[in-house]
Amino acid sequence: MKEELENQEIQKYDKIFLKIAYLFSQQSYCKKLKVGAILTKENRILVNAYNGTLSGQCNDCEDVITFDETIQEKFSSKKEFNKKIEELKKYNIKYLQSFETEFALIYSKYQIKTSPFVLHAEENAITFAAKNGIPTKGLTMYITHSPCERCARLIASAGIKRVVFITDYGNGIEFLKKAGIEVQKIEKDEIFK
Repeated sequence: MKEELENQEIQKYDKIFLKIAYLFSQQSYCKKLKVGAILTKENRILVNAYNGTLSGQCNDCEDVITFDETIQEKFSSKKEFNKKIEELKKYNIKYLQSFETEFALIYSKYQIKTSPFVLHAEENAITFAAKNGIPTKGLTMYITHSPCERCARLIASAGIKRVVFITDYGNGIEFLKKAGIEVQKIEKDEIFK
């Protein structure tokens, strides 16, 4: 009975902290993907973070880069190609917007890519903790999206014992499990009932 009550309490806090991680993700200036992270100890938030550029840098998280002309070959149909064009429009980049009538030509030469100055939410959380003398050993990390392998290595190196996330995204989950870190996914509809 006691163990069941403890599990219910853990699940309650897991949902609360994932909601908070989601709210922090909305502070990100990144347009392609907004990710939030929370570090907790004994049901207390120690660090909150989201993905974005280095502190003091311009908040432009995406770059427009030139691309190989063969991009159109990757699309099996005109419908699929037009879907990608609509996706590009949501990034609201002036350079591309001014050529809406020539989007097919523009897209054959340009692609939107995340800037190399963008830190992942997990990186921001762990480096903030390090800069401020907050020990990370034994903490729980709540993330809106599963971590990439690079962030998984950082999480393991920081001594974080548990990772809870909402959305499958990065490829670092297996690494975390092999490193002995408890990993749990909670479905979005479980959190936002």
